[in-house]
Formats: sequence, C-alpha cells, structure tokens
Amino acid sequence: MELEESKANCFIDDMIAVLQDGKVLLHRQDAQQAVRKLQDLKKKDFIITTEDFEDILRQIKDEMAKVLKSTENAATKSEEEYEDLKNKLTELKAQMSEAEKKHLELKNKFTVLETEQKEEIKRLKVEGSPQQKQLEFEKAKSGMLQMYIEYEKA
Repeated sequence: MELEESKANCFIDDMIAVLQDGKVLLHRQDAQQAVRKLQDLKKKDFIITTEDFEDILRQIKDEMAKVLKSTENAATKSEEEYEDLKNKLTELKAQMSEAEKKHLELKNKFTVLETEQKEEIKRLKVEGSPQQKQLEFEKAKSGMLQMYIEYEKA
C-alpha cells in the first residue's frame, strides 16, 4: 500500500483533528494514544506496517462509534427533557385556564351580589322613609314635651 507523503500527511492531520476534539475525545486516554501514533506516522524515518495502520484505523473507528453513541444519548436525553417541559407547559396552561374560569365566575357572582345590595339599599331607603318620619316626629314631640316641662317649672 503506497501513498504520496503529502496526501498521507493530510489524511493523518484529519484523523488527528478528529481525535483532538475538545468536547469529547481530548480527555480520553485511548484517543490521545492514537494521536501520538498518528504523529509518529508523520515522521520520515518511521516505517509503518499494514498491521499498525489497521490498528490505528480500528481505534479511530471505535472512538468515532463511541462519540456517535454519546451524541445519540445526549440527543435522546434532550428530547425527553423537551417533552417533559412541553407537558409541564400544557399542564400549566390548563391550570391557568381553570383559574381564569374561576376568576370570571367569582367576578360574575360579585357583580350579582353588588347589584342585589344596591337594590336592597334602595328598598330600605324607600321603606325607611315612613320610619324616618316617625322617628323625627317622636324627636320633635319629645323636644316639645321637654319645653313644656321647663315652662311649667318656671
């Protein structure tokens, strides 16, 4: 298996870039070991065997599979969290709608009670008029009686 050195270095640089991904692979020991082996490949006096190359490619493939699996797991978890939030939002909307209905019912009851109270006050004023007149008459009568008693004393 032969390859021009510049082309081989380009491929090796691409593989190194993938293995040095700062999010996942940079902190993995096996990925960094593969990076060191790839860097050794770039040395001019280094002789690579097909077996070494296959081993490196297998390690890269394994790491890529692990990255893919962890990405899928993170995506699944995000989807589950999104669905949970969506369900909670729907529940909160239903509760808010119920609270608005209760508020409207209470407001209507208050309006009815207020109207009934105003009507009762009007009724009492109308009915209270003769009683009020009687009370005023009694006060006037009492005042006249008091004046008469004072007149008789004098």
